[in-house]
Amino acid sequence: AGVVAVALVYLHGWIWRGTGLGLSGAILVGFNQNLLSRMQEATPATLVLCGVLSALLAYGWHERVTAESGGPPRWAGPAFWAIGGGLSLGVALLSLGGLALIIIPIVLLHQYYLRGVFRSSSRRAGARLWWPSRRANPGFFDGLISVAVALVVSLPWFILMVESHGWQVGAALIFP
Repeated sequence: AGVVAVALVYLHGWIWRGTGLGLSGAILVGFNQNLLSRMQEATPATLVLCGVLSALLAYGWHERVTAESGGPPRWAGPAFWAIGGGLSLGVALLSLGGLALIIIPIVLLHQYYLRGVFRSSSRRAGARLWWPSRRANPGFFDGLISVAVALVVSLPWFILMVESHGWQVGAALIFP
């Protein structure tokens, strides 16, 4: 699990700022003594770390694909990366419960930042609809696809646990 985490950190750095940052991040993570001792076995914490990193990597690829002007290949469109991120988020939710939900505020804050930076100075005078269109905001709908896939992956397990053990399962998730 540690090797996967180091590779995912490298890919994160590579996708956002290039090979130099990716290599620097991978070296920092790979030679961290505390992290190395924890990553030698596949505990739920390391699995949720890899799931969160995979989901954020899929989000990064989604942003990169939507920003490129040449267009993505047919198989690697924004919906593909949204589904991949949803699968990673679902598996991370199965691993350690609600800890994987840290992805949602990270993505929302990044989207808020992007809206503030790239907002046009001219605003339309007309009233805006509360529900955005697919063309105006494709990331919103791809985010809904991602959350829906994560729920399809993880919700059956949680429903089965509530059926068999009752509502005490919720208390175990809140107070481990």
